[in-house]
Amino acid sequence: LHAFIADEIFAALRQHVKQHDLGYAFSDSVSYTLSEHDVLIPDASFVSKSRQLSLPDRFRIAPDLAVEVVSLSNLHDCRNKPREILNKVETYLHPGTQVVWVIYPDEQVVDVHKLAEDGTLNLHKVEKNAVLDGNAVLPDFSLNVRDIFPND
Repeated sequence: LHAFIADEIFAALRQHVKQHDLGYAFSDSVSYTLSEHDVLIPDASFVSKSRQLSLPDRFRIAPDLAVEVVSLSNLHDCRNKPREILNKVETYLHPGTQVVWVIYPDEQVVDVHKLAEDGTLNLHKVEKNAVLDGNAVLPDFSLNVRDIFPND
């Protein structure tokens, strides 16, 4: 389920990014060195051409968009506990990620995280029957949340 959802998000991102020549979309095969102690591998990500003109051997910048799919069946894994998820979101946002989508398969919702101008964390919950949009990060991108989950 985790891989299916991550692949659906990546496919939608890749299609939109290529169609509009915005930059680079990646699956979970790319790591981002965000600090000397923080190297993260999101389930999907996007880096704009305005921030990265060509592909480096290693990213030393934060992605513009990071996507994390929460594996609730593995809650014993500390990476999927609520506080650990928020810590990871903040780890992306503080060095420059503009938006983090955290996907909860069991609830079929997406939490959209951004930093406010004052540095506080903003959270917007997008329900299964709503549309996830790219805001300023991915202009004109939209995806029905229900389309990232397998049909029941």
